[in-house]
Formats: sequence, structure tokens, C-alpha cells
Amino acid sequence: MKKLFVLLFISISVSVMAQKFIPKVAFDAFPRGYNIKVGETILKKGDYRTRIGVDCDWRNFKLYADVHTYMDWANNGRVNFSPKVAEYYTGIQYKVKGVVFKYEHLCIHPVKVNTKIDTEMYGGYDMLSVSYNY
Repeated sequence: MKKLFVLLFISISVSVMAQKFIPKVAFDAFPRGYNIKVGETILKKGDYRTRIGVDCDWRNFKLYADVHTYMDWANNGRVNFSPKVAEYYTGIQYKVKGVVFKYEHLCIHPVKVNTKIDTEMYGGYDMLSVSYNY
């Protein structure tokens, strides 16, 4: 009975909170590639990326999560979709009268393909932000 009560509570909470549940998807191409220079090393993020995410708006709050995956068009002369780097964004924001208070977490990880990592790119941040209509 206790499990049923908890499950019912979670279901009601999610349905009440999810007044605006907005899925997002995007495709971005970088004609010259997306490269980052660190010291003398050039790290190639990829030739294109996919972005998949979801926003959940409730009153003045917004919860969001996004995954950006960077990939290459070709490998060894063959056209393929080889993932290289993934970025994971999660956050919450509160907006009142144009002022936005926001917390965001980002983590960056290389993607292992066929037991090989092409781009050794790790990183991330925890960000607190205050902005006006941004």
C-alpha cells in the first residue's frame, strides 16, 4: 500500500508540474569542423552535432535537460556518423519580472567507439547566473 501511495503521489506531482512539457531536437553542421586549441594541441569536436532535450515549465520555474553529441561525417574515407564528444546540460531557472535566476550543470565526456577514444575531452561546470530577459 505504501508503494502505491508513493507512486500515486509522484504521478500526480509530475502531471501537475508538467503544465508545459516541451521536447526539443536540433541538427547543427560545422562546414570547417568545430576545433578547440589547448596549448599546442588541437582537439576536434566534430563536423556536426545533434541536440536533444526537454524543458518542463511550471509557473515561474523551468527545468531542462539537453544532450549535445558531436560527430564526424567520414572516417577512413567512408561516410559514417562517428560520435566523438557528448555534452550533458541540466538546469533549473526561476523567472520573475524579467529577472532570471539560474543553476546549470554541464559535463563533457568523450565517446568510446570500437574501444577507441578519438577526442580526449573532459570538463564541465556548475554555474549560478542572474540575468535580465536573457
